[in-house]
Amino acid sequence: MSQARPLFVLNVGAQKSGTSWLRQTLLKLKFANLGFMKEYHIWDQTLPEEVLGHDFTEPVSRKEAARVTLRRMMLADERHYFGYFQQLVSPSLRITGDFTPSYSLLPEEELRTLTRKLVHAGFDVVVVYLMRDPVARCWSSFRSYHRDRQEALPTTGLTEIFRNFYQAPRARERTRYEQIIPKLLRLASQPESESLEGSVSVVIEGYERLMQGQTKELAAALRLNPKSLLNEAVLNASPAQTLPESEAVACADFFAEAYAYCRAHYPEVTKHWRHIF
Repeated sequence: MSQARPLFVLNVGAQKSGTSWLRQTLLKLKFANLGFMKEYHIWDQTLPEEVLGHDFTEPVSRKEAARVTLRRMMLADERHYFGYFQQLVSPSLRITGDFTPSYSLLPEEELRTLTRKLVHAGFDVVVVYLMRDPVARCWSSFRSYHRDRQEALPTTGLTEIFRNFYQAPRARERTRYEQIIPKLLRLASQPESESLEGSVSVVIEGYERLMQGQTKELAAALRLNPKSLLNEAVLNASPAQTLPESEAVACADFFAEAYAYCRAHYPEVTKHWRHIF
């Protein structure tokens, strides 16, 4: 990485694994400017709605209108996206980024194209992927889903409803770490014929480790002092409720390949996971 180039943090997930925590931690730094929203959702609009899980054509309030207009300009012409982030940085503001977890579901070539365009726009790019115990990630997402809909968690048929939730595309595809991580790691390699003035790097870290203050590796990737990433706040926490152990076991079995992959490649992360069998 060139110290003269600003840093673009492309945080691609995983959902419910500390993306909001990291963004809020970076926003406390006087040299970071992450713009007007957390999740810009510019590059994921080709994903099926059953996977993306959101309708971006919904009506918006007057309060939201200005940023929605800017976002629509980005969607209509990608030059507005790159230009927007370029004007956020300066010699004194050297970190910016987009924290959209669903980007992890994009095809590898689309992600590669995006990172290369960011480099050509003048950035060094750090692709960040934070993962969490798959059962805990799905259970947290399930609880947040009901919270966001202002619904109480079901008390009748809870295990069946939860099972339908994590086996549906929206949760299932976001928890296929064994498919997502290798794709992301390949972004850091570039064809010999391609010459980039900047760099693309990838950092994979565990939510549970970060919550315990183990920030050294992530801080190094972001050119930061590890102490600058210490933040005890847990943002967007979903309502507490215990998942029956029988369904936790069933969920862990459903994501057995993700557990096996991470256990083999990231033992320092998985040793903090409860549902390793």
